[in-house]
Amino acid sequence: MRNVVFIGTLCCVFSGIASAAIMNDNPPAWRGDDFTTHQAWAFDNDNSPADLDVDFNPFGPPMAEIVGIDPPFGPPDFNAPNTYWKAVDNGHEGVWRLYGESFMRFFIPNNPRENDTKIIQLQLTYRAGGQVGAEPEIFTYPDNVSMVLQDKVQLDNYYYHAIWEIIIKPNPDIEWLAITPQDNLIYIDEAIIDTICIPEPITLCLFGLGGLMLRKKRRV
Repeated sequence: MRNVVFIGTLCCVFSGIASAAIMNDNPPAWRGDDFTTHQAWAFDNDNSPADLDVDFNPFGPPMAEIVGIDPPFGPPDFNAPNTYWKAVDNGHEGVWRLYGESFMRFFIPNNPRENDTKIIQLQLTYRAGGQVGAEPEIFTYPDNVSMVLQDKVQLDNYYYHAIWEIIIKPNPDIEWLAITPQDNLIYIDEAIIDTICIPEPITLCLFGLGGLMLRKKRRV
């Protein structure tokens, strides 16, 4: 039995609209800093790609979609019917139920310039059908990452809120994330993705020097 999450992204800054629809959110300390993005989905209807509830990303529209094919890295089947959405599941409104060959994938436009390090924080509000305490496995492409389950809290008798931190060095142009059920059922109520691209130290030094020069010019 195996649950999978893949994640697709590129790298970061800001722009956007926010909604109060997201109930479970534990923001990283760096949210809103330079070189960051922040996007979230509450899945309040059966649209796929899903409607964004939070979108702070100047590089393009983030995307979360349901695809009814296998394997998850293959070409999307845009004709697959959206039969996986439930209006209510155990008191949680707007839930995607993934089963069979269906899976959810995320694409986050980011700064295409290569940086030293990328950090991704993924938050999911979810339940695994039939298994108390089960959690999705997370896979990335590329897979040369450091990944830690930072926190997991039981919200009620069925649903959990979990936070993963994924670190990639150096950050590639693009990554994919996805959630697949394999031989289990996965119910996704909310998804929140934050990213930050950290430039190499020499670049940070240049940024600092540039700011110092600007301050000196203003004083003259």
